Amino acid sequence: MEKEQLQKIIKVLEANNSKDQAYFEVSYTDGEEHGTYIKANNSGLQLFASELLNVALNSEEVLSTNERITHFDSTENWLKGLAFFDYVKIISEKPEENKENEIEDTWKDKALGRGCFAIAIIAIIIFIVGLISTYNYFFNSQV
Repeated sequence: MEKEQLQKIIKVLEANNSKDQAYFEVSYTDGEEHGTYIKANNSGLQLFASELLNVALNSEEVLSTNERITHFDSTENWLKGLAFFDYVKIISEKPEENKENEIEDTWKDKALGRGCFAIAIIAIIIFIVGLISTYNYFFNSQV
């Protein structure tokens, strides 16, 4: 989408929605279903959309800086809630699979798994030898 088109959409959204009447809240749930949710009226949703479109409009300029971060104006009266976005980190390309959150097994993890398996096998062998010894003690003893 061209910059001019984005600017027109942003102007229309901001012109048609009063910031005094707008409400947009991001909150946490504490009930049975844990998570976050948005509680907003139509004006709040449209003004938030205009904020995101502003970020998209300025993304090329932000990419040229070293910081690559653009901040929201969180001092607006219509933005409420315990949870809110402080900033948007702009990236130039879609990242490959998110491997930052994946945890790779180290040699310690593998050794721990094999060690636990070995201990379990040894415990089973000791248990069986103990059963055989107990059986032999009571039933094969010559008095």
